[in-house]
Amino acid sequence: MGVILKWKLPETTEVSYDKTYIYRSTSRTGTYTQIAVQDFSDNTYFDTDGTASHWYKIRFYDSTNDAWSAYSEPMQAGEWKYYCTPTDVRKIANLTTNDISDSDLAEIISYAVAFLNHEINSKIVEEEVRSIDTTRENTIDGVNKTFYVQNSFKWPLGDLNDDGEVTTDDVIVYEYDSEGNKSQVSVDSIDANLGKIVLSSAPASGHKLTITYCYAPLSESEPHPMIRMATAYLAAALAYTKIEAKDFERISIGRLTVAKTESGFDKYFSVYQKYVHFIKSKIMRKVHDEESAWFGTGLTTKEVVR
Repeated sequence: MGVILKWKLPETTEVSYDKTYIYRSTSRTGTYTQIAVQDFSDNTYFDTDGTASHWYKIRFYDSTNDAWSAYSEPMQAGEWKYYCTPTDVRKIANLTTNDISDSDLAEIISYAVAFLNHEINSKIVEEEVRSIDTTRENTIDGVNKTFYVQNSFKWPLGDLNDDGEVTTDDVIVYEYDSEGNKSQVSVDSIDANLGKIVLSSAPASGHKLTITYCYAPLSESEPHPMIRMATAYLAAALAYTKIEAKDFERISIGRLTVAKTESGFDKYFSVYQKYVHFIKSKIMRKVHDEESAWFGTGLTTKEVVR
């Protein structure tokens, strides 16, 4: 997926920098090779070929006076964690860095992730842990530390805190003692696709556990292609709200009427909505299949709810 690199722009009036040169190495003290040149004002670079193990340096250039800054200290990039990348959006919407910077596009993608999450994810607040089946007994005995949410094996755990990845931070577990006192329990690891949660310590026998989480129609921990494409199309639409700030709806001059053509926002948001419909339809199909199975027993929908 690549890595994102950010830096602070120097505050100087002595030199008018207009370009930033970016260099990459496989180690902190290794040889740094130039990989990109971009406008000085853009303090973000997305490296599609980079990994979290790469190191980077930058330096600034004043082309008017042929003046260079010193190299920066080595920086290790942060791993890109959102459902899609700036490159994905640029390929879909044919956007260049002249249209919108990587910095702005990265921020827009973070908004798109949160927006999509709230469209397709379902939040469960303090679901009480109880036995599901012989495989997922969810025993609270002072020894067991592995538990499953009630929706496990049905829907994957989703991105609760809207940071573009599914980690232990997206699961909140509380333990209640016999007197009802509540304390938060640390989560050691999760398996998002199995709805599996491993705690750092085993809750005491006789205590109650609750889990707050959200579940998604499709995997967000290893973004499903439809999740990735929905995010990219929404980000493209949002990017065009910046690019097309001066659009008009309709202008009439005498007998001449000029109507606004379909904007980039409308075009890409329309495709985004189709992806959301496809994603949501997975839930609808699942519910339909389950209801059909129950109808085969002779039960009605009302009886199933009971």
